[in-house]
Amino acid sequence: MRKNSPALLKRSLLLVLLASLFASAGLLSAQELSQDDVEQPAEYSVPFQRNVSWYRSNAAGLALEFVPSRLAAMRGEFCLSTEQILPAELPEILLPYYNGLYRIEKRTLYENREESRCQYIFRDNAGLARLVASGRAGFWVSGEEEDRAGFIEFRNSEGLIESELRFEENLSEWKFYFFYSEGVLLNTETWFREAPDSDSSSGEDEGEENMDEDPAAIEKKAVTVEREFVKVSTDYYLYSRIGSLRSIDRHLHEAAAQTRVVFPRIGSGFFAYDEMMAYGIAHNSQFLADIRSPEGVKVSYSLDGRGRILGEVWKNDDDEVLGEFTNIWSGDRLKSILWKSPNEERLVEYDYDSDGNRITERNFNRGVLERRVTTRGDLDTEEIFMEGMIILRAVWEKGVKIFEERLFFGGERN
Repeated sequence: MRKNSPALLKRSLLLVLLASLFASAGLLSAQELSQDDVEQPAEYSVPFQRNVSWYRSNAAGLALEFVPSRLAAMRGEFCLSTEQILPAELPEILLPYYNGLYRIEKRTLYENREESRCQYIFRDNAGLARLVASGRAGFWVSGEEEDRAGFIEFRNSEGLIESELRFEENLSEWKFYFFYSEGVLLNTETWFREAPDSDSSSGEDEGEENMDEDPAAIEKKAVTVEREFVKVSTDYYLYSRIGSLRSIDRHLHEAAAQTRVVFPRIGSGFFAYDEMMAYGIAHNSQFLADIRSPEGVKVSYSLDGRGRILGEVWKNDDDEVLGEFTNIWSGDRLKSILWKSPNEERLVEYDYDSDGNRITERNFNRGVLERRVTTRGDLDTEEIFMEGMIILRAVWEKGVKIFEERLFFGGERN
C-alpha cells in the first residue's frame, strides 16, 4: 500500500481545518453566540456561556418552537429569546437577592419586533428555579414612570413558592407569604403598602421653613410619613379527599378597608414559571371597585377543578351573609360577575374577540344598564346610560380622554 506524501497530507489537514471553521461559523450564525466582550469575574462560581436561543412564542411568552435565528423569529407576531447573563447585567431591583450561586437566565418577549416583557430566573445547581421575576420595561429601570408593574417570587429547594413581592402601576406594593405542610399549601398571608403620597415630598422652601423645628419632631414626622407594610388578610385552604383545592376561607384584618384584597398565587402548579406571568385580579371593573368588606369579615371562596373562582361569600361573626360574588366562566374567559347583598345587586358582563381580548364591558345596577365600555385597539369608548338612553359618550386613548359629548334623552347632542 502506497504511503501518503507530505504535500497530500498537508492539503488534507488544511481541508479538515477549513471545514471545521465553516461548521463553527454556521453554529455561531444559527445561535447568535456572543460574549459581548464581557469577561467572567473570578468570584462568579457558575459556568457561563452566553448562548442566545430564539423561539416562536405566544402572548404569554411560552416557547412554542425553536427558530434558528433572530431575524427568522422576528417575522412572527410574538417571539422569545433566552440567554444566560452575568450578575453585573442584572437590573438594580434584583441585585440584593443574588448570592453568586445561581445561574441567571433572562427571557425577553417581543411583540411585533418590540420588547414587551422581560423575565429573570435564578437557577440552582440542579436547574431548579429559586427566584422568578417578571415585568415590562419600566419595572427594571429605577425612576421610570410607565410600565412599572411586575413581581418577584421566591422558591424553596422543593420548587414551592415561599414568598412573593408584587409591584403595581401606582407604586403600591403587595407581599405574600406561603405556609406548607409536607408540600401542601395550608395558608397564606397578604400584606400591603400604599403608594407614596406625592404631596408629602418636601421642597427647598419647606425645608427652610422647618430649619428651626425641633429635631425630635422632625424625626417623628419622618417616621409617620414612612410607608409600612400592613397585614391585610389570611387565607386558609381546604382540600377534598383526592387532594384537589375545594375552597378558601379568608379572614380580613383592619388594613383590608384600605383596598380590595387581591389573590396570591394558589400553589406553584397553577402557572408555569417559563411563561411571562402577568397578574391581575378578577374583580378589576371600576363598577365593583368601591365594594369593600368591613374588618373581621370571613370570606369563603369556592373553586372548580381548574382553580377558577366560582363564588365568594362574605359572612359576619354570626354567620350571616353580608354579600356574595358569583363568577360565570366560558373556558378561561370570565363572562360575568354578579354581586348581591341585602341592599345591592350589580352585574358586570364581558365580551371577547376571537383572540381572547376583552373588548366590551357592561355594567348593570339592579338589572338596568348604566355603563358600557367598548375597546378597539388603543381607543376605549365609554357610554353612560340613564333610563335606557345614552346621556354621555367619551373616548379615551391610552387612558387619556380625547373626546366627550353630552346628549339629551333620545340621543340628541347637547
